[in-house]
Amino acid sequence: MGHYRLRLFTVATASVLALTAGTAALGYSASQSELQDTQDQSLIIAHAENGVSYVTGGIGDEERAAIQAQQQHYNLHVTNTDHNGAYVGDTHVAIYDRHGNTLASQDVGPLFYAELPRGRYTIVASNDAGDEKRKIVTINHSAKNVNLVW
Repeated sequence: MGHYRLRLFTVATASVLALTAGTAALGYSASQSELQDTQDQSLIIAHAENGVSYVTGGIGDEERAAIQAQQQHYNLHVTNTDHNGAYVGDTHVAIYDRHGNTLASQDVGPLFYAELPRGRYTIVASNDAGDEKRKIVTINHSAKNVNLVW
């Protein structure tokens, strides 16, 4: 499923770029908002690891907005902030299934969204400020928000 979503996203982005180039050749110029939407989508790179698809980033307003626009496609939403609410990057996040198998282990930005199958998981996060461990249960596609304050 994760590879399928990644493929669809890549094809959709390529189609928009081709359409923009093709219509420009015919004398149509895309509006600034249409071009910005295409640029925002290209900021996001979807990944897949052990059957888990995810996106991460959020450094800068444009990248954060692009990732947040994809939030509905993922059922785990991890947000890293400091005590003042400022976004924090340079965090390592690992996701383990109920048997302790590693499903994903990545250095992530302030936002990390993943699509997990129904089940029980342990989220372990660490950065220079310390370590956090959270247990979550996913049911269908209802979102689980994990807010990590460093």
